[in-house]
Amino acid sequence: MILSIVSSDRLKNLSGYGIVFFVLCLRTWDRIVHPVLWAEDGAIFLNKAYQIGAQSLFEFYGGWLHLLPRLIGLFFSGFPPHLFPFHWMVNLITLVSILIASLCFSYFLSEDFRLILPNRSLRLLAAIAFCFSPGLFELLGNLANLHWFCSFFLFLVSLRSESAKLSYSQVIFSLLCVWSSGETIILFPIFLIRIFLQQKQWIRNSAKSLLFFNPDLVISSSIVLSSVLNVINGCSDKTLHSVPNLYELLTTWIFGIGNWIFLFPLFGFRLTHNIGRFAPAVFFLIFGTLLLVTAVKVINSKENRRNWLFFLIYIFLIIPLMFLARGHSIIDVFGRQPIYQWADIGRYAFVLGPYGVFFWILLLTGRKKTKKNTAILACFLCLYCLNGALSGFWIRRHDGAGVAWEQLDSDISRVSRTQTSEKVYIPCAPKGWGFWFSAKTR
Repeated sequence: MILSIVSSDRLKNLSGYGIVFFVLCLRTWDRIVHPVLWAEDGAIFLNKAYQIGAQSLFEFYGGWLHLLPRLIGLFFSGFPPHLFPFHWMVNLITLVSILIASLCFSYFLSEDFRLILPNRSLRLLAAIAFCFSPGLFELLGNLANLHWFCSFFLFLVSLRSESAKLSYSQVIFSLLCVWSSGETIILFPIFLIRIFLQQKQWIRNSAKSLLFFNPDLVISSSIVLSSVLNVINGCSDKTLHSVPNLYELLTTWIFGIGNWIFLFPLFGFRLTHNIGRFAPAVFFLIFGTLLLVTAVKVINSKENRRNWLFFLIYIFLIIPLMFLARGHSIIDVFGRQPIYQWADIGRYAFVLGPYGVFFWILLLTGRKKTKKNTAILACFLCLYCLNGALSGFWIRRHDGAGVAWEQLDSDISRVSRTQTSEKVYIPCAPKGWGFWFSAKTR
């Protein structure tokens, strides 16, 4: 009986989730033991939750709703800080943020992806590889950057097998992700194609039960509605840039795809950097060769053709859309040779980082799941993890993490307990961010 429980799929998935969460916690240990609120976590999400409560859930920031971060901020704002040290809550926010990132990565462990990778151990290794994606230095351990992980989770949802059914909790989390991320418009055509491919099954199930609903239709409809509101609000906030220069857009796309999809997963940071610095001809030779191999793979692989289609839609649309939304920030990350030094790679590198793992998974997975293909893919995933670890395993604490919490905890507790009009300034990272806490704002 015990043996049957231990070998259950649910326990295996839970153990996989635990491993991914452990890897992320290990990488961000310095950030966990030196707590500090990240910029928007304190100054926007928590501060607004203190000031206006649930109304803060419907406020746009940066062009879109951040529903999931605001919900977490609202939840923690209900904890009276005079009952426990305030920095404990900061620690919990850090851990919850890491937990959500690990859950998004760990979704690939599900049997929903057995047609992509039948081997559960390889799916676990791929989930661990996601933990070494470039761009995580700024993203991990804060609420403000959860939208990147939400977008990645929705990408996984779009790639799941056609027969895979989402649970109600997965649908709810997917909708939270839709309303917490501004990048989801890219996934709309993918979900639209899924609906088209499933229309016969959908109609048949709808005829059997009036309560039947199509999760892909619900998610795609939410993506359209949220995207329209994001664009309207983005234009009103003047966050959208002018029409891009086509030459800049093309070079940004070529270097972005070449560096982060083709080269970095295989060669790691240093060699990719040196190829771009000393041998641009080698770069374009490798780039062209892999494009040709990819084209052949797409044509010949009927089984993975749908996955290739969805993947190519994403990487063809992501950079132009981000270019429109972020302008020269994207050029600085993707459109330059050589690539940045590893420590200077910002959050935008995550736009392509983990998708490079998917490219090589699709490329190395043949129509026949042979032991040879399995061994080659396992070696690649181990190499990717090694490249990421050698480039920079430890994710350092945020700048400005040296907060004197003992005194600050005492001041916040006193103000909360006595209900006076006194205000306490709570600094956030990076320097220059922060907010004033008072009993009247709660």
